[in-house]
Amino acid sequence: MQRNVSVIISHYHSLECLQKVLWGYCTQTYRNFELIIVVPRQSEIGVVTLIDEVKNLVFYPIHLIVSELELPMKEVNAVVNTDYLVFTNAQAIPRQDFVAKHLQYREQGYWLQGSADSIPRNVFNEIQKESIFTGVAFENRWLKKRGGRLSSINDPLYNWGWKAALWAAFTFSKPVFKINNASFWKSDLRYLESESSNELQQHLGRVKKLKSRNLSYRTTVLTF
Repeated sequence: MQRNVSVIISHYHSLECLQKVLWGYCTQTYRNFELIIVVPRQSEIGVVTLIDEVKNLVFYPIHLIVSELELPMKEVNAVVNTDYLVFTNAQAIPRQDFVAKHLQYREQGYWLQGSADSIPRNVFNEIQKESIFTGVAFENRWLKKRGGRLSSINDPLYNWGWKAALWAAFTFSKPVFKINNASFWKSDLRYLESESSNELQQHLGRVKKLKSRNLSYRTTVLTF
């Protein structure tokens, strides 16, 4: 099957976090994507073992990039097999519509920035496979019961359908690049050899014809 979107996972944290992230991608409503994971050399063996354990259980192909750079764009561009790239990190569990929404709102000449809800580490630790597959881990009520302490401003992050579209329509703040939930056309990044998210942000500032669009309140990831 020809994939048409690549999800780039960088900023490796731990095998436990990565396992939960991989579960999150198993729940995606849009399934025609590939996964590229960037890890430092000292973590390579453990990640390779994890990938070997899950590769026959997941529907998406997984490619591994071993690099000491947090975002080695040169290697990423060489590995990806698609024209559209979604960036996230290795402790960001995606909601079921994560990939679908980036595909739905992509447009030539734009890069997209989505939202990410930061929760305490102890709450993140309580998230298990079942709560990810059922979606309850992304429900405000479930998180609050476990000490998420979400304020009212976080509530729109969990909206779906017309409520999500309404909140997005009235979000006027200019997006600032964050590695945990953003996407680009590969053609807009093909000349960039970035070593950090800061360098990518600087690149975006130099490409005057490339506009930004905010995906806040449309799709969410959980991180800590």
